[in-house]
Amino acid sequence: MRKMISIVGRSGAGKTRLIETLIPIFLKKGLRVATIKHCPQGFEIDIKGKDSERHLRAGSGAVLLAGPEELSLIKASAPPSPRDLLRYLSDFDFVLIEGYRSAPLPKVEVYRRDLGDLLSDPRELVAIVSDERVELGPPCFLWEEAEKLADLILERTLEREERRAEVYVDGKHIPLNPFVSEIIARALEGMISTLKGVGEEARIFEVIIRRGG
Repeated sequence: MRKMISIVGRSGAGKTRLIETLIPIFLKKGLRVATIKHCPQGFEIDIKGKDSERHLRAGSGAVLLAGPEELSLIKASAPPSPRDLLRYLSDFDFVLIEGYRSAPLPKVEVYRRDLGDLLSDPRELVAIVSDERVELGPPCFLWEEAEKLADLILERTLEREERRAEVYVDGKHIPLNPFVSEIIARALEGMISTLKGVGEEARIFEVIIRRGG
């Protein structure tokens, strides 16, 4: 499982500010960092009438925008889980997720007393970030203690040396129990590792099987 942490909190608490603070700290530690932003109300990154919007209206299931220095993927789909989204970020070591407070993920909550109580069950939290020291169960960090918070996040999200396979058929995620998942992963890894050009440092193996034309 890739390292990840969900940053949660009430509107205006400072979730984006915390992510902006943590990104350069993790980069300085040599990690390749990506982010996921949960937009439960939807979002719009295109302008009506532009070519990509016309592609979608015509029925295209996805539009990949390719510029000289960036890519943007717009894909029509059912609401994905954070785990589903991670397959688009296989090149990264650590993923910071803004939102998804109901998902079973390790979480840090940004807390401000004037905005109300904690949103999360304290037992689900790795830590709390606040303008003031509060005693609510999990370790509490002030904003100027972001380096210490980053160290705790990495400690609490260390990966176990496990193998896990994820299966998608025509884009649909097929659930696997942990036993079957590990058997498939170890079998494929064993075969792929013998191929020329596959280094020992490889961590993610992707296999696509196509039937028909």
